[in-house]
Amino acid sequence: MAGLEYRAVLDVDIEGSSGRGDVALRVIRERLFDALESSFRLAGIDWEICLRADKGDGMLIVAPPGTAKAALIHPLIPQLAARLRSHNRGAGPGTRIRVRVAMHAGELHLDGEGDVMGGTMEVIARLLDAAPLRSALRAAPPDTPLALIVSRHVYEDTVGHGYPGVVPEDFRKVRVEVKKYGDDAWLYVPGLAVTAQEVTNAAANTGTDAGPLPRQDPTSDTGASAGLHQTIEASGYGTAAGTQYGNTYIGGATGRGRGARMGAEGEIAALAAAGATTLVAAMATDMWRAVRDAVAALFHRADPERGGAVAARLDENAALVSAAPDPRSAREVVRGVWELELAMLLSSAPDTAPDLEALTRWYDRAAGARMPGAMTQTITARESGLAVGAQMGDVHVHPAPTPAPTGADTPSTDR
Repeated sequence: MAGLEYRAVLDVDIEGSSGRGDVALRVIRERLFDALESSFRLAGIDWEICLRADKGDGMLIVAPPGTAKAALIHPLIPQLAARLRSHNRGAGPGTRIRVRVAMHAGELHLDGEGDVMGGTMEVIARLLDAAPLRSALRAAPPDTPLALIVSRHVYEDTVGHGYPGVVPEDFRKVRVEVKKYGDDAWLYVPGLAVTAQEVTNAAANTGTDAGPLPRQDPTSDTGASAGLHQTIEASGYGTAAGTQYGNTYIGGATGRGRGARMGAEGEIAALAAAGATTLVAAMATDMWRAVRDAVAALFHRADPERGGAVAARLDENAALVSAAPDPRSAREVVRGVWELELAMLLSSAPDTAPDLEALTRWYDRAAGARMPGAMTQTITARESGLAVGAQMGDVHVHPAPTPAPTGADTPSTDR
């Protein structure tokens, strides 16, 4: 192992570790080191062969040779943020953890005893001590567990290429001047791609609530969707529904076989289900940022302090889906969580409903326009039947409870 090797390096430092006392610091260190180990393993990086240096209030980690730098950003950073946030929810003020993280890569001198040296180590030390990094974490909402800074080399060689899960637009360029070191670096704070302040500023600039929804002409025949054909028929008291590249939500009727309109609760449930399905469908796609930002803006409108936290949770969930052995099953679990969250949002802030519906329609059109091929679909329902179908989408049926019989429908009790 002795010699000169190119390695990626991660340096982690606990914010405000001094003054907490030995007992609290021991708990903090144990939880942080456990979170780091779990995050590295889930990122596919062999923890056992990483070179690790315990700094007392943090850890310096040299990744194994050949480790992809992108993996140290995604999924590792969202995984680490998720674990620290989970710890903080149940921790007292003295044992909550927030960390500064610096990342760089370059040639290192390895002495065969696990010690490393070289200019790469000097650069990462300067990055970790950079004022913009300290300020970013200090200014972030209290539930934000970390802030990351990457060197120019890492940004240009990795971040700027937009590898899966790594969004260049989420990184902010800053200038680092520490001692004799000076260079540009890039900051990333998980969940703050949409901050409450940024949403407020966007609203002020446009005169409306922010909700960046790219618009498309729903009558446009451009793209592959022009080759799709769909026929839907219903007669009598039947119900027929279908979708192409989208989602169909059928709420339970309150009448007896007559397709009566849903009440307010049914409408909320249907729209929440549509919004949740749009969210999980967009994860791990190039439309994720737009969908995530729009949903975070809706939560911010209802509660200005929630925008950043919601965006952070969404990113964590997207990272879990991306890393799951069975992404389809993971998406279904995540979908259920956000269906409940959206239902509560719609109940407390009904004015968000039109924008959530617009988001689902935009996503369906945008996703459909990218899908190739010509398809034909015929859906028919007669009498009191129900026929549903989907092409490249989902159908969700929410049957209504069977109403209690009344009047002439009530069975006689005479013997």
